[in-house]
Amino acid sequence: MEDFEHSDQIAFATLSDVPIDQLTENITDDRMTPSVDTVTISSTNMSNKTVINTEIAALEYGEKIEQAAKEERKSKQMKKNNTLFVSIAWLIIPAFQFFRSSGEM
Repeated sequence: MEDFEHSDQIAFATLSDVPIDQLTENITDDRMTPSVDTVTISSTNMSNKTVINTEIAALEYGEKIEQAAKEERKSKQMKKNNTLFVSIAWLIIPAFQFFRSSGEM
């Protein structure tokens, strides 16, 4: 993951349910209560080496995704201090630019 974060050749998005105390930035939300130990986030990097964390529940259909992540965490009996890694999508920017420039593909 660190290689992805520091690369200017790769853009990516991940989905994870992480312990709140492990976030490097504060996510404030009126619906959060002290009893909430984890938050489901999307981490995105679009080749500028800055990773942006977005709380999934704030997005359209996000509450359903967050609920599914919480249910998966519960079914696996994960500890609240562990991160549930759900998915990653990435692309190699030079290859994507080549693909976009080839109109016949």
